[in-house]
Amino acid sequence: MSTTTDIENEIKSWLEIILKNENLVEFSVKLEGNTELGTGYSGDIFFVEVEGLTNDRVSKKYNLVVKCAKQSIVLRSKFPVNCAFLNEMYFYETIFPYFLKFQQEKGVENPFDKLAKCYGAVISDNLEVIAFDNLNVKGYTMWNKTKPLTRPLTEMIIKEFGKFHAISIAIKDQQPEKFQQLTEKCDDFLGKIHEYTDMLTTHEELVDEVYELLQGQVDGTLLSKWKSLRPKVRPFMKKFREGLEGLNVVVHGDCWNNNFMHYHVDDQQPTFAIVDWQMAKLCSPVIDVSFFLFACLSEEDIDDVDVFLKLYHTALGDHLRKLGSNVDQLYPFSQFLDDWKKYSKFGVIMITLIHKFSLAEREEVPDYVQTAEQGFDVAKSLDVKIKDTQGFKKRMGYLVKFCVEHDIV
Repeated sequence: MSTTTDIENEIKSWLEIILKNENLVEFSVKLEGNTELGTGYSGDIFFVEVEGLTNDRVSKKYNLVVKCAKQSIVLRSKFPVNCAFLNEMYFYETIFPYFLKFQQEKGVENPFDKLAKCYGAVISDNLEVIAFDNLNVKGYTMWNKTKPLTRPLTEMIIKEFGKFHAISIAIKDQQPEKFQQLTEKCDDFLGKIHEYTDMLTTHEELVDEVYELLQGQVDGTLLSKWKSLRPKVRPFMKKFREGLEGLNVVVHGDCWNNNFMHYHVDDQQPTFAIVDWQMAKLCSPVIDVSFFLFACLSEEDIDDVDVFLKLYHTALGDHLRKLGSNVDQLYPFSQFLDDWKKYSKFGVIMITLIHKFSLAEREEVPDYVQTAEQGFDVAKSLDVKIKDTQGFKKRMGYLVKFCVEHDIV
């Protein structure tokens, strides 16, 4: 078993490459902690404090999150670990810097910039590492994943997704060749998961599980309509992998409440950051919007989906205008609603798994490495039995009712 000193030395060897542009001639690394099981499914996350001196003998201190891909050879043969990390690195090192540059060139105030600073990455045989600012030290906290988001935070985030998606639309409008070049190496991590594992069967079985769970709580006619989602899972996800028709933008792709860090101190303006960009890809903006709303809305707010859709599109249009493009020409509200009707099923398919995981206790969360090394399909490990069945039942109850009544399934 590795000692703390061994881990610190290994992390230091990674940071010697990643922090090269910081002009440090010497530095020390102190391990402050690491994540528990269930936080980094395809990687391990370390919190470290770095202190060092520059060429000019100026002291510098960094608090970093160092994310290292799982190195199990067996897991890598059964799960696209490499793809996840390379895709996230590409987003941070290529796509997002250009998005920022484009907004700056347009003189946009309050740009979309809700990410932690990325210091860089290191890649070698069977190793992918990426380092970020540790936002916890700056006062940001992870949302309690067992709880839906508050109304103010939901409104804040949905408007930022509008701004984020607007950047893709504006660049595609004004610099189409650049947009194509920028996104051509953006991979499909979720699609690769479907290649490596039998995840689609897991999604289908979760439809059945929710159907059985809600017997007696939800009207039988509604439940029968919910059950009709099962045979639609594979055809829809096949279209998702092949590319959805209509407007496509760079999406985050994994918009559940565990991927948002929030910050609010006394009278300061509340804000947030979006983490974990491994599933970023080129796809319909409805992928992010539907995933986010169905994963994060409370029972009290679910009937206001139309309000949130309008908030999103208004923010998208406002940001597009600041970037020099016209939303009515490029993505009018009517077209967005048409896309919502066609593609919001994505959020429904994803939330059965997401809500089960959000309510799972630490010992109920699967270990991908252990599952793979025991010879099982990683997707089978997601078929977890959780203690909080009542919480899962309550969460899925109002979501199933809404999605069926609004013909989303």
